[in-house]
Amino acid sequence: MPPGNNYSFGSNDDLNRLGVYYGAAAQANMDEGPEVAPPQSDRDTAFAYGARIAKATRRWVEGGHNQPQQSKGKSPLH
Repeated sequence: MPPGNNYSFGSNDDLNRLGVYYGAAAQANMDEGPEVAPPQSDRDTAFAYGARIAKATRRWVEGGHNQPQQSKGKSPLH
């Protein structure tokens, strides 16, 4: 997911506002409670990341059923 709030026209409401590339991340201010922190944009980013992982998992699982069966005793590399 491309970074969100790293341009002058960006905002804290952008998805991936922290610009993290290795997974979902959130930032909460130490002086705010769970009713406001982390912000909704971070929660939305986590939801979108989870949906992407679910889609990839579904593709891998369903794709495995469409692969030809290997004969027993043979290595997949041969």
